[in-house]
Amino acid sequence: MPYVKRIVCLANSFKIGGSCIAGREVLGNGKYGGWIRPVSARTTAEVSSSECTYQNNTSPRLLDIIDVPFLNAAPHSHQTENYVIDAKTSWVKKGEFPWNDLEQLRERPESLWINSDHTSAGAFNCISQAEAATLHDSLVLIKKNTFTHCCPN
Repeated sequence: MPYVKRIVCLANSFKIGGSCIAGREVLGNGKYGGWIRPVSARTTAEVSSSECTYQNNTSPRLLDIIDVPFLNAAPHSHQTENYVIDAKTSWVKKGEFPWNDLEQLRERPESLWINSDHTSAGAFNCISQAEAATLHDSLVLIKKNTFTHCCPN
């Protein structure tokens, strides 16, 4: 039986055949839950434009607050945030999240990735499948003011 989760759209990127959309769950009372990535039931998991279009024929944008209909959770390896959409039901835009309130959603992980392996092209630029399997999520919203280039040219 389909159910609805409300999310703040924090990612909307192009993927072959569709989009990859993700956001944090809106729990109510000013609280926010974990990440949710709507995916299709197709093996490639992309969401087609017709599956995520609002009733007025517009598409989700960053910071939209959206009611998304789902069929079930579908974690895949370290992508525990995946939920299969109900492709028969329209998404509903419920509002827009204020840009100035993004600090409420910011996360502060100790590290973004496992720094244990590298290729000849860089330092700490890959991990093994076994290491990836130890991760419990794949999305994070951070604020970084400065970046350091760590790899030789």
